Amino acid sequence: MVSNGKPLISFVIPFFNNHPFLNDCLRSVREHTNCAVEIILIDDASSDTSYRKALPAGVVLLCNNNRRGASFSRNRGIEAASGTYICFLDSDDKIMRDPEELIDAANTLAASIPLVAVPLIAGRLAKREGHQPSRAILQARLSNVKNDPWLIQLNDFCTLLYRRDWLKQQHLKFDPELTYSEDVLFLLGCISKAEHVCVTGLDFYDYRRRENSVTEASNSIEKLQNRMIFFEKMAQVISPYGEAAGFRLAKAYKWNVRLLLDLAGQLGESELRTILAEKNKLYRQYLTQNSMESAAAAYGFSWNAEDAELLSIFQSGNIDQLVYDMHSGRIEKLFSPFIKRG
Repeated sequence: MVSNGKPLISFVIPFFNNHPFLNDCLRSVREHTNCAVEIILIDDASSDTSYRKALPAGVVLLCNNNRRGASFSRNRGIEAASGTYICFLDSDDKIMRDPEELIDAANTLAASIPLVAVPLIAGRLAKREGHQPSRAILQARLSNVKNDPWLIQLNDFCTLLYRRDWLKQQHLKFDPELTYSEDVLFLLGCISKAEHVCVTGLDFYDYRRRENSVTEASNSIEKLQNRMIFFEKMAQVISPYGEAAGFRLAKAYKWNVRLLLDLAGQLGESELRTILAEKNKLYRQYLTQNSMESAAAAYGFSWNAEDAELLSIFQSGNIDQLVYDMHSGRIEKLFSPFIKRG
């Protein structure tokens, strides 16, 4: 699938026991690309390897000796890639447009500068019922996060093309410590370092929700701990960006509290105290009522008296009161309208 030298696009596809969708994924690349591409499939120690017999010619297959996770697999794909741009594609998803169209759009938007200076080119998810695109991706533009902090609301890392040489120059990789949200942290790290980001506004990526995927997996204590690590690492990356950071952190805070309440019954008192103490420290460090209120005013984010009281509870440092409030149901009652507002 590569002609006349190096490919324009390297598709990096991590894979684990996902046979029913893989053919559709690879077919979408064949049907929607006219440029020179390479496909790098990283098998994360699948138990069934029968799919290999049907792989199209030219697919580069890399096999992990044991389960290493998506971060390790994607990092391995980055190292193996030779294309000008990298597109990260999950094996159960599809592309719906030739990525060269995104590059052409970027050429037009970045007419005043060399395209080599634009390391990130963003498309967007295909429209689907119940999904409202973020304002961050609706307006086509060339910008950067210093002048346009709203860029940190970009959330779908798979809708972007990344210049391969720039990723390596900036030493940008996926964090192997994270099992969840490692893709979002990678994207935010890229945005924070990019001198130029081109948002095309073009539909590009068809994302499928699967009940047994990592993203849709049921809540667990491991997931809660992972989300706390992610929250802290994300805050370190985006905290310089004022109200936009406040908005992003507020959304993550709500998800974390939701997850904690869902798991509270599974946690022993000692474990609950430890997690609450860690959360209190994080929230006191990165969240304030003023930052939440200013984010709400700037971006129309829902933040009212119940939200403020809930944040105060989690920042109080009074672990005994928190444990009592959780066991007595007080926080659940307070949290009910908070869930409905999302």
